[in-house]
Amino acid sequence: MKGAWSVWSITWLSLVAVSLGSVLVLVALTGSSVTDALVQGLEDHVRAEAGLVATAAAELPVETVARIGGARSRAEIDARLEALREGGHLHDLALIGPDVVLGSGGTWLPGAAERDLIARAVAGEVVAGPLYTAADGEPYLTAYAPVPGHPGWVAAVEGSGATLRAADRLRRTQLLVSGVLLVLVTAGAALVALLLSAPLVRLERALGAGEAVPVEGPREVRHVAQTLDGLLGGIRERDARIAAEHDARIAELTRLAAGVAHELRNPLNAMSLTVRRLERLSGDEQTAAMSGRLLDQVGQLEVIVQRLVDLTAPLAPAAETLDLRALLGSLAGEVPLAIDIDGDGVLVGDRGMVLQILRNLLLNAHQAGATRVHVAIDAGPALVASFTDDGPGIAEPDAAFEWFHTTRAQGSGLGLPLSRRLAEAMQGSLTLASAHPTTFQLRMPTP
Repeated sequence: MKGAWSVWSITWLSLVAVSLGSVLVLVALTGSSVTDALVQGLEDHVRAEAGLVATAAAELPVETVARIGGARSRAEIDARLEALREGGHLHDLALIGPDVVLGSGGTWLPGAAERDLIARAVAGEVVAGPLYTAADGEPYLTAYAPVPGHPGWVAAVEGSGATLRAADRLRRTQLLVSGVLLVLVTAGAALVALLLSAPLVRLERALGAGEAVPVEGPREVRHVAQTLDGLLGGIRERDARIAAEHDARIAELTRLAAGVAHELRNPLNAMSLTVRRLERLSGDEQTAAMSGRLLDQVGQLEVIVQRLVDLTAPLAPAAETLDLRALLGSLAGEVPLAIDIDGDGVLVGDRGMVLQILRNLLLNAHQAGATRVHVAIDAGPALVASFTDDGPGIAEPDAAFEWFHTTRAQGSGLGLPLSRRLAEAMQGSLTLASAHPTTFQLRMPTP
């Protein structure tokens, strides 16, 4: 079937598809699992740190500093908060009160976006904010916890997500390694597919070329090859037997035809001479008319004998380059038929043999009652000429090329078998393409 995929393609694509799917699923599951675990761990860490900072800040006089101020007092609190930040390995830390921020340089940048989280922490809940990427390109996570004993105050911490960035690098490395592995798997799949499909390809080529079937490859392929070898051996034996029987029958018919032709020629020559002598001796018109009819019938017998001789004679065709249109034109006056020629083409063959084939085809059409023959010439890799006539058609198409088969009272049934034999002797063929309307197809080699 045209367009069908080869065994190699199916095997290779199947292995690659399975490998690719496995790699993608593994990468997706591994990447998402690692990221989820890291985010969850970071959330737990910053919430715990926020709780510790809130507990430590409970001892600080944050309301007094916020209400009275003073650079020294603020500096002491900032130093205490900085010590807490370093001790907790945090990126940033602050105490957020009503309209005031202690630590973090007096400004808490995530505050504007996380007011709802701060409000929940003021209400007494320890909460973690969403993961975000800062202006420096680093991922961070915030957390808020209420400061015991200081209503309205919350401890805000910001933890670095450097581990997430490392996980991202790990994921990219994993993708790169997966890509390299996929390339290696693709090459390996191609090799495996080649090893699996090569015996089948060789088997296909051997069958197409008519060569001995190679018994090789995997067990199943060897079994198929052995079965095919047995079947082909049986077919070859049958064909050889049929060919031998056919050759024997042809040889027998050839000897019979040659013998009949030899035995008939001498009596026919004698009959012809006797009839001509009677015609000269009698001198009357009635005898002359009868003699003419006898001579005509003797002539028909001589034509049959000559065809038998032609049919049994050895063939040694010459190889000439011939113009088919010109050959048909040279026969136009021999047969009372209108010949329409469509196309041009040259062929390689014996001029006399090709003319005999064309003459037989045109005479058959005329004798069957046709008045016009259309010849379509297709000059492809081989020249193909189709002869279609306007006659009544052929009643028994299967017997068209049988020896001595004819539907005419005075036909010999040798013209078409002889024409086919001549065509095959020149490495061509003559077939009946259609019985209604009658169309014979002559195929001949080209230069």
